[in-house]
Amino acid sequence: MAEPLQALTFLESALSVAPLERGEDSWRFIRYCDVLPEEARQDYFFVRAHESGRSKETTPLAGRIAKSMLDRSTPKGRKPDPQRAKAKKLWKLWEDNGFKAPKYVPRWLNHSGTPTKETDDFPPAPEGIGEVLSATTNVHEGRVERDYPASIFFGILIGGLPGALVGFITTQVADLPAVPFTTGSTVVCAMIAYAVHIARNGRAHATWVGSEGIATTTGGVVQVFRFERASRLELKHSNIVSNGQVTGVRAEYTWLNPKNRVVHRARAVLAVNDAEQPDSSPGYFVKAAEEAWNAFEGRDRP
Repeated sequence: MAEPLQALTFLESALSVAPLERGEDSWRFIRYCDVLPEEARQDYFFVRAHESGRSKETTPLAGRIAKSMLDRSTPKGRKPDPQRAKAKKLWKLWEDNGFKAPKYVPRWLNHSGTPTKETDDFPPAPEGIGEVLSATTNVHEGRVERDYPASIFFGILIGGLPGALVGFITTQVADLPAVPFTTGSTVVCAMIAYAVHIARNGRAHATWVGSEGIATTTGGVVQVFRFERASRLELKHSNIVSNGQVTGVRAEYTWLNPKNRVVHRARAVLAVNDAEQPDSSPGYFVKAAEEAWNAFEGRDRP
């Protein structure tokens, strides 16, 4: 019986998408996905030729090659790839580039599984988190990417509405012109809230998920959490409901030590549909951290 798609590793999903009948092309795509190291090239071609000759096998060729090459796989290749999502995204980029490796080969994947871009400007990865599995930054070609729509919404909601209320009450108490004073108060408070939000969210930010831990840096301040400090992970999810519909999920990930003390906590709002989240969404970061933690827990460690 064929292995369910949910159980596919990134290595097997990449092999299932790669054109295995075209040896060199399939190897270049496998390397682009970074599921096998360069030094595994000879072994890959040997296994591919051997398994291709077993015509009576009912197990898919990609699955047989993946099983034989599992011990040579990179940490990325051992990670799960449900529904072949990551492999399909990378194949689309490969296909769009005329079935050739793009000029820029991503150093890492984003936490969402898409390749990081050539314009992404990462600081040096912090030490202590093992091999970097994924990373995301809001700095592109030296410039910080700001979420202006969110800041405008924040300014109107947090600044504008209270400003309008304060302005209206003041005009009633002090007998001032209602419309000009209320309008002015609303605009001033909204602009202050907007400026504060831009300042707080306009700092250089990067996150990494590694095989041994996770790290974040904001405004030059680096925070590293090593998985070995924790003994278990607690997850809390609560729906965000608006007008009777679930618009998101508030997630809290808490790592505890053997004495049940919190050693690290991460929070994020998850979209109902991943397609609605940008690659830089914190939701992808906490999910990637959970996957790395589960892989770390499943390893045989001294």
